[in-house]
Amino acid sequence: MFSLPNGPVCFEFHPYQLNFRIRWPGLDILLRKGWLVKIRRGEEAGWGECAPLPSAGTEAPSRARRALERACGRRWEAEALLAHLQALAGPAPAAACALETALLDLEGRRRGLPLRRLLAPRAADAIAVNAMAGSACREATKEAVQAGFRVVKLKVGQDAPDRELHCLRELCATLPPEIRLRLDANRAWDPDGASRFLQRLEGLPVESLEEPLRDPDPATLRRLQETTPIALAADESLKELGTESFLEAAPVRRVVLKPMAHGGPARTLELAQRALEAGMVPLITSTLESAVGLHAACQLAAALDSLHP
Repeated sequence: MFSLPNGPVCFEFHPYQLNFRIRWPGLDILLRKGWLVKIRRGEEAGWGECAPLPSAGTEAPSRARRALERACGRRWEAEALLAHLQALAGPAPAAACALETALLDLEGRRRGLPLRRLLAPRAADAIAVNAMAGSACREATKEAVQAGFRVVKLKVGQDAPDRELHCLRELCATLPPEIRLRLDANRAWDPDGASRFLQRLEGLPVESLEEPLRDPDPATLRRLQETTPIALAADESLKELGTESFLEAAPVRRVVLKPMAHGGPARTLELAQRALEAGMVPLITSTLESAVGLHAACQLAAALDSLHP
């Protein structure tokens, strides 16, 4: 998907930590830690980011650090580096993502191309994004709409279903007609609870519900999807249930892909292509990384746009 540099390269990595200005719904962390990774070939350099978040499907920070230490302890020739990245994507996807992103950045700088054009020559120059506006009963949707967002994501499954549905109905009564909601349950319910919640969303401008089931499996997800016009979306379930078997089963209408959890932009784009071929719509998101990782995720989303018919 992209060419490797001629001649040996070497990596170095540097730790960072960032304070969250607000508490992120569903996460009990106020400090984000990770590493910025630099690849060097002579005077040329490229950058990537390793931001592990095990709850999002990555390895633990300790494993990520060990993987970076091994990668940064030697000089790499092209073939050995490619083989190493392929082997690393499974056990240490966040470390692999950082190394691959840095390599792509280096190659893009050499060729005078943005990352998205390395991944897909017909990549878009702009992408649509949703706002993250809190949870159903503690939301900032009005501010998101005023900022220009047309799709707003909210967490559900954090309060009693009756209360959340009441909050959602009150909210939707105030929304402009073009606004759509994406809901994320973070595996809040059993199948019956998820089905009841979906039924009671009827008539509301909800386009998708992510990870509704506490203990998901492809067959149950398929049955649940067949009962609702709302698109169900899989995130962590994709890896936990086995990426290959999940893509083959295609039990839901959407998959949420995080390059940090799947080994880098190029590998994630391949998964997105396979999801499309299976009839599922892929969406790109982040693991709350810094601007380096977010930039790569946005570039990947722009490349993905070129795959849609």
